[in-house]
Amino acid sequence: MVKTFDEKKLVPLTRERNVGIDLLRMVSMFLVAVLHVLGQGGILSATGKILPLTNYKVTYFLEIAAYCAVNCYAIISGYVGVKSKFKYSNIIMLWLQVAFYTLSITAIFAICYPGTVGKTQVINALFPVMKCQYWYFTAYFCMFFFTPFLNWAVNHMPRAQMRTIVISLVVMFSVLPTLFKSKIFGKAISDVFLLGGGYSAIWLGILYVIGAYISKYDVFKKIKAIWFILLYLFSICLTWLFKFEIKSIGSVYVSYTSPTILLAGVSLVAAFSKFKLSPIKKVVAFLSPLSFGVYLIHVHPLIWNKFMLNRYIDFAEFPTWKIVLAVLLAAFMIYAVCSVIDLVRHYFFKLIRLRKGLDYLEKKYIGDFWSEK
Repeated sequence: MVKTFDEKKLVPLTRERNVGIDLLRMVSMFLVAVLHVLGQGGILSATGKILPLTNYKVTYFLEIAAYCAVNCYAIISGYVGVKSKFKYSNIIMLWLQVAFYTLSITAIFAICYPGTVGKTQVINALFPVMKCQYWYFTAYFCMFFFTPFLNWAVNHMPRAQMRTIVISLVVMFSVLPTLFKSKIFGKAISDVFLLGGGYSAIWLGILYVIGAYISKYDVFKKIKAIWFILLYLFSICLTWLFKFEIKSIGSVYVSYTSPTILLAGVSLVAAFSKFKLSPIKKVVAFLSPLSFGVYLIHVHPLIWNKFMLNRYIDFAEFPTWKIVLAVLLAAFMIYAVCSVIDLVRHYFFKLIRLRKGLDYLEKKYIGDFWSEK
């Protein structure tokens, strides 16, 4: 996620800023928290063992509804990045934010929970990318260095050719692999194109191109937001139907690379890009930059295994309506608490003028290397 805000000012409202996309960044991270409450929190596995399976089916609907969140985040990176200046300081700034949490949280655990931190944890904290402390950041870190090429392609190729590329990417990396994993085609095929179920730099690069293409040509400008909301709902309902009603397909469509999940993500990006949000645009612009910190904090391996693992398993015994409310509330609390923590980190970085220093060094030693001459 390349930073699209100025760390010197947390509220950088500009004429070109799409506040709807900023809001979607927040919503997507909230949905990521929902996924983690359901999965790592133990709710899905617990409800799957309780008869009747009503709670399981309902909680799995929440799971599917939230599953496109990661795709949304990656599509947004292309949607915004194609119109942004490529700067190495962005990825350095992001790496420092990641390292801030890997090191500080590891240090806190070493002090407060003796025996939980050893040599392995320290090395992992020092090298968060190569030790894959956060799969998304590791994949994004790799993809980032190819974004000048991706941006150049989107900005210079004729629209018809670029459209063909986007369609080819979707068919080859989403539609065909999903179809041929389905039992309707016989024996399931493994990850033939090595996408890792979407946990890879390749998949993030594909989503980046899709987002960049949508942004470059404002592809859905003539279609109202309500239609994309309905398309999102259709996509998740269809995925849920495949999961529980069509046994020959099973869970194949509950995947980041699934065409229905991809469609859900694109639909949300298209819908939110149309939201003007004038009354709350300052609030959204203030909070949106903190969303990545929510991920970094609650998914840190030590917190993930000590505080998130089966944390919410008791919810499985709740009445159906209460389970939905409890999951959403738990996800909101994770988002709120982590946002407050990241706000402290932000102002610390601002205090030491980290962004200003990185920008100065890049301007002095690299300059406008990637600008069009």
